[in-house]
Amino acid sequence: MVVWGEALPILNNYLTMERIQELKSSPLTRDLVFEIHKLVTEKTLNDPTASGRFRRPDEVIEVGNDYGNVYHSPPPAEELSKRMKQMWAFANATPLPACHESQSRTANRADGLDEVGPTRPAQERKKRQKNRLFCSR
Repeated sequence: MVVWGEALPILNNYLTMERIQELKSSPLTRDLVFEIHKLVTEKTLNDPTASGRFRRPDEVIEVGNDYGNVYHSPPPAEELSKRMKQMWAFANATPLPACHESQSRTANRADGLDEVGPTRPAQERKKRQKNRLFCSR
C-alpha cells in the first residue's frame, strides 16, 4: 500500500504542470483556473468541496504559524470574482514575453564544482541552468 502523505502535493504539482503544458495556448478563464485549482488541491484540503471554486465568505483563511503570527490574509471572498475577472482580462490581453536561452551563468559555482570536486546538487544545477529558458519583454 502506498501512503502519499506529504508527497501528494508534489504529485499534484507535477500533474498540474503536465496539464498546463497542454493548455498553455488556451485563454485564461474561470473554468481553467478552477480546473488547475482542482488539480493542485486534489485530496489535500480539509474540505474537499473547496477544490475548484472560489472561497466562500464564511471560510476564513489565514497563513501563519503555530504561535499566532499571521503572515498573509487574502482579500475578502466577496472581492474574488471581480479581482479574478480583472486578472483574466489582463492575462488574455497581454502578449507573452519572448523567451530565449541564456548562455550566461547566473549562480555561484555554476561550473558544478565545489572545493573538493563535483557534487550531485552542483551537477544537477548545472544541467538545469544549461536547459533553462529565461524570459524577457
